[in-house]
Amino acid sequence: MQNNQQQGQTIQVDLTKCESIACDTVLLDEKGGKKICGSLFKPKVEMKIVSAIYSPTGSEITIPVMTFFCENCGKRLESGNTPMIYIMK
Repeated sequence: MQNNQQQGQTIQVDLTKCESIACDTVLLDEKGGKKICGSLFKPKVEMKIVSAIYSPTGSEITIPVMTFFCENCGKRLESGNTPMIYIMK
């Protein structure tokens, strides 16, 4: 179980009851059958440049953004049409 702090409350989450995320790439096995690519992902850091126009400081800034890629095929993990992106703090 994992604890999660949210607005001063502790929430218990049983991760064995949570759905796993899998790569949506379809692979063909040796017999021509279809199987999912996999559910293991490796993190990589993508660097983003924020224009001075949008930057809270008024200056151009560089932000490291954690993204995840399928361990099997290398495809970027996405949710719908929007890439799943986690900003590192």
